[in-house]
Amino acid sequence: MLLGDAGDDPKRELELIQGLLNRQVDGLFYNSVDRHPYIEIIKARGTPLVMLERVEPQPDVSMLRVNELQAAWQVTSHLLSHGYQQVWMISGPTEMLNA
Repeated sequence: MLLGDAGDDPKRELELIQGLLNRQVDGLFYNSVDRHPYIEIIKARGTPLVMLERVEPQPDVSMLRVNELQAAWQVTSHLLSHGYQQVWMISGPTEMLNA
């Protein structure tokens, strides 16, 4: 398994994708830094792809989405059921997709 972090930089994201494709990876789980992912580059190489979160559905692209509201409710309920009384959430800037 190879991991890449683009640091919210679309140019770095493209470099990582090209590097992984050049290594002839068997497939990609891909969470883009913006709403314009490099899907066509990956598809053109014939590499299997699963998009993670926050992009519009596209033909022939598998997507994995999380119901964040439901997940937050489950986590909070779990913590409260174990006696925690104060539950906090820390989030990044709203303009960042992964925040």
